[in-house]
Amino acid sequence: MKHLFIFFFSIVLLHAADYSTQWIDQAVEEIRPPRQGVDELSLQKISNPFVYGITKDKIVIKRKVKFKKTKYRTKSHFRVTALLNNSAKINNRWVHIGKRIGGYTLSQIAKEYVILQKANKKPIKVYINRKNRRIKLNTQ
Repeated sequence: MKHLFIFFFSIVLLHAADYSTQWIDQAVEEIRPPRQGVDELSLQKISNPFVYGITKDKIVIKRKVKFKKTKYRTKSHFRVTALLNNSAKINNRWVHIGKRIGGYTLSQIAKEYVILQKANKKPIKVYINRKNRRIKLNTQ
């Protein structure tokens, strides 16, 4: 008797589960018709907003991004790991203001960076490499 009850109960549950998914099938059928898009002729009439001029052998792309000119370079092979009074630890070597490292002279130490200068070149601004941003730096 117990097995018969479980059998009928499972049949009722399967029928209810089949009924509960029918609305999903109906929603899918409503979505299924093909959607109207832009026709090929309209797409051909639209000009490419990124093309500046076309020559016979190449396409010239217009750049709208303008970079702000700075008086310092920021990319370098130097790595600042510590700042202390008038010294900075650059590439695992302590350097005082006015001393040279890698052909550059340490000219200034700020709160989070140092400035290295070389004759006839743009100065380099090297930021301190901090692993933990919660640590506050006080160099003054």
